[in-house]
Amino acid sequence: MPVTSPLAAKVKALRAMAERPDTPADERAAAERMLTRALRRAAETGELIEEQPAGGHAAGRTYGPKHDETEGLSIVDLARLMRQDIKLARKLGQAAAEPGAVVVPGLGALPRAVKVSVRTSTYAAGGRSIHIRLYLPADGWGLVDGQRHGRTAKVPGPVLEAALAELRDVHGAYQADYGSDLSRDLIMRRYLGGVDWTRPGEPD
Repeated sequence: MPVTSPLAAKVKALRAMAERPDTPADERAAAERMLTRALRRAAETGELIEEQPAGGHAAGRTYGPKHDETEGLSIVDLARLMRQDIKLARKLGQAAAEPGAVVVPGLGALPRAVKVSVRTSTYAAGGRSIHIRLYLPADGWGLVDGQRHGRTAKVPGPVLEAALAELRDVHGAYQADYGSDLSRDLIMRRYLGGVDWTRPGEPD
């Protein structure tokens, strides 16, 4: 895989952080989780020839690559891991701003003015959810003119969409679907929720 590939740059940066002896333990753990996701995506797209990370499908069930090692954790603990993953991804982006550094796409491209929240909810019926939201600044960083719900509106441009895609990877890495059937309105997932964005003036 060429070193100019954005995914190759991400794998290189994450592997370096995970293997560096002076990396704090929590950052090393987050780097290893992100590296697993990056290698999984690379294997799916054919950019890397490496062993497929954990996760996959079994008897109508689907598991995220980090499901097995986090099985039994509370929704609060899962949200904490997601926050760590996001924090590390943004830190890599800040490091990439230095001359000669490896450029890491996705969350690493977000400016400091963009805030990210990870919120959890539990329901009386027993369900639970994790919501990840990007809060854009008033100037609408990352948005371009496009169509939304059939109307002309501001929509995510390529850079912002790459960050949202990485957030969806973070959100799905710990997920499990135990046999949902949307035709019967049957949802059997480890948690609900998803990823979205907003900016001042739009409903929170």
